[in-house]
Amino acid sequence: MALFLADYSFVVLYSQFDTIGGVQVIFIDELDGLCRKRVSTEEEHTRRIKTELLRQIENATSSSIFLLCATNCPWELDSAFLRRFQKQVYVPLPDRLG
Repeated sequence: MALFLADYSFVVLYSQFDTIGGVQVIFIDELDGLCRKRVSTEEEHTRRIKTELLRQIENATSSSIFLLCATNCPWELDSAFLRRFQKQVYVPLPDRLG
């Protein structure tokens, strides 16, 4: 069963995993579009989205949920999000041989 973030809110998405068996993988591409560093000029709805995503990540204590995210701009990610990931893997741009 594929669940897409565009079709579900974070709350509904995470609540679905209690009823589905097996390991669940959530892939968020372009995480920097959602989780950039916070600034004082940020709009309220953007702050609420970030806060809700952080809350859902913290509540997802089940070992059957695997959260995988990708970004082209890791230096622009909010430090609060980076702290919640157990592992960070940097994949550099390919060189001439790669």
